Amino acid sequence: MSDLTQGQHAIKLENNSFIDSKTGQTILPSLMTKEQEEMFSIHQNKFLKGESLRDSIARVKSYEIADQYLTTFVNLEDTDIYYLKFIAMFKSVQQLQLIRQTALFPMIYGRAHLRDSLKRLIVNGLIWRWTYRHPVYNDDVNVYTLSGNGYRFLETIYGQEYYFHPQNFYSLPDYFHIRFWETVDIYQLCVSLPAFHGATHLYTGHRKLISSPLQVALEMAPGQIRNFVFYPTLQRDKDSYYKEVILLWNKFTNEGQELDQPVNGLPGAQNVLAFYTSTVKAAEELTQRLNLGAFSFPIVFMIGSVIGKLGVAKSFFAPLLNTSKDENGPWIKQMEFDSILAERSNYESHEES
Repeated sequence: MSDLTQGQHAIKLENNSFIDSKTGQTILPSLMTKEQEEMFSIHQNKFLKGESLRDSIARVKSYEIADQYLTTFVNLEDTDIYYLKFIAMFKSVQQLQLIRQTALFPMIYGRAHLRDSLKRLIVNGLIWRWTYRHPVYNDDVNVYTLSGNGYRFLETIYGQEYYFHPQNFYSLPDYFHIRFWETVDIYQLCVSLPAFHGATHLYTGHRKLISSPLQVALEMAPGQIRNFVFYPTLQRDKDSYYKEVILLWNKFTNEGQELDQPVNGLPGAQNVLAFYTSTVKAAEELTQRLNLGAFSFPIVFMIGSVIGKLGVAKSFFAPLLNTSKDENGPWIKQMEFDSILAERSNYESHEES
């Protein structure tokens, strides 16, 4: 578990250049159609700018003993470490998302230094660069993940912190990158909302749950803070995964009777199981197939396409209660939370609430 804000405040919503402060609308880099997901492919890009493949590979540092990680650590700048840990926490990050992170936290990340930091991390063998072809703009998009040496570097320097081992990318389907980008998008959307009260990554409910990659505390109405435990979804996912998520959550909450268990120190008074889906249709189908309306604990969908069209305050949907599999629907209802865009008077201290 890590505090994703690293003890810092993001810029106010009114100063956020990639979210409309009045409507909460934004473009999400991860948003794709089902067809685009099915066609998605990505590959490692080992080339350094202006250099041959052989020369590019020769420039990348290799490591023989752990002490060499210590030497590299001493030679890196603080900004390099921030970027490295951000990439590590979210597993796979688009360059556009890194640019947005510099805008959200200018006191930590320097946009002017982003290119130099990424190059230093690549040359020091700590991250890998990947490339995929954007399905709409038909341009190459740069993506960054930890490298094997990056994983061992963080393990050596920071000990017990948990990170996703990059070797997993060789066994997972390419489209898993999209799930990781969705997690970044949710976090970056929420972090400068006036309703934001903190975020962490990695929650297992003392190993009683399937690991959630993101937890966010949001004040959905004045004085009502909820901890949203997120599970981003893909349109190609199998139902078996979500059945297990639901059944373990049902057991964890004692069938909805215990919704106040601690979530990584977040301040919410109630925990909410939250799914991110790309479309309303995907949320409806998941609700119908898993009969989500039959459960007695709160479930919320955040829907990416609605964020782009109507804004974040109108992007939350909930399963209709007691809806059986045999009915024709509707399966979900829209929940409007306009107050999450309203500035709080205690903005500077909201994380201490």
